[in-house]
Amino acid sequence: MQLPIFPAGTTHLRAFAEQREEAVDVGSVKEYEGILTRLTHAKGALADLPVGKRVAKAIRELGEKLPAIQARDEANRQFRLGGRIHALEQNPRLCPQGHLMAIRTGTRGDFWRCSQFPLCWKTAQLTPEQGDLLNL
Repeated sequence: MQLPIFPAGTTHLRAFAEQREEAVDVGSVKEYEGILTRLTHAKGALADLPVGKRVAKAIRELGEKLPAIQARDEANRQFRLGGRIHALEQNPRLCPQGHLMAIRTGTRGDFWRCSQFPLCWKTAQLTPEQGDLLNL
């Protein structure tokens, strides 16, 4: 019995198909970008084959989905951050004048600011534990 002879590039085509399937159930933007990079490398090996144009089109379509995935990932991050801020604000600090403080984000990061701003300008740094909780 004679073994079948696979044309050149079959291994690359199989790897391409597997990577493309992984892109469907990706968990993060970083994973998706990694898969897209690996697919782009495989495209070079498949460019001379008859499927080269279909491979290029599939990569282009996956690349077009990246902004939507990034937006979804950022929305999820903001949602988680909002929940953590809400949890911290359940036990708020008080400013020296006795007003409740709220967590705000400034140019140098997150901090506690008086809820009576702009009438009261008191601020305080987050504790290291609070800062770690907010860093996603």
